[in-house]
Amino acid sequence: MIKKLFRLLRYCYVRVRKRRNIRLGKNVSLYRAVRLYGKNINIGNNVTIGDFTVIFSCSKEGINIGDNVIIAAQCYIIDCDHGISREKRINEQPLICDHVVIEDDVWLGAGVIVLKGVTIRKGAVIGAGAVVTKDIPEYAIAVGAPAKVIKFR
Repeated sequence: MIKKLFRLLRYCYVRVRKRRNIRLGKNVSLYRAVRLYGKNINIGNNVTIGDFTVIFSCSKEGINIGDNVIIAAQCYIIDCDHGISREKRINEQPLICDHVVIEDDVWLGAGVIVLKGVTIRKGAVIGAGAVVTKDIPEYAIAVGAPAKVIKFR
């Protein structure tokens, strides 16, 4: 399936690196310069991922994106970051990893950043430029940095 994807998208500059356990559902649209890095990335059916979006996974649980999700351009979804303890130099810090779940029928606006350990529940909308650091409830509309729920659909 990955080979077929490469044939279809080789002119769109989509890049898939370290292709361990990257699964794409049916009718997935990956636009220009999308990057999928790491392991354990599961993308459901009828998903659109906009230009220059990066999805980076290094955790065991990985990143799971449900069905009928729209991810606009220039989003960044990552399931790890570095430690910051004073006992070690910053370049010696361990990676801290935790899953990311984006459930069905979610819309991420342009430039949204989703960080480790976050679940975005069914039907949520995340406004452009938001930084999601905590779970978002079903059908919530969240904006800002850090993202805060302002109302419900």
